[in-house]
Amino acid sequence: MFKENRIIYFDPFYYKNGNTAKPKYVVVLKNQADFTILAALPTRTDSVPKKEEIANGCIELPLINLNCFVFSNDIIITDCGKTFDFKTHIYGHQIESY
Repeated sequence: MFKENRIIYFDPFYYKNGNTAKPKYVVVLKNQADFTILAALPTRTDSVPKKEEIANGCIELPLINLNCFVFSNDIIITDCGKTFDFKTHIYGHQIESY
């Protein structure tokens, strides 16, 4: 189930920090011997400064300690043709190991 490079939908997803569980997509980034690294919080919330925005790809802003991968809603992101309905972000500080 947790194969690398997969997008999985949980309903509900239980957060490590105890936040209220809710439906959520997760992206499996890496599997190690005893844990899996997940980007569990793809979000439509855009926290990237306007002057730094991009349509799709990686943003690294060390001066404000922000790194983010942006998925354009115009780009197919999986082999089976999946796209997000809106511009979606994964922020580095929200990546967790489980």
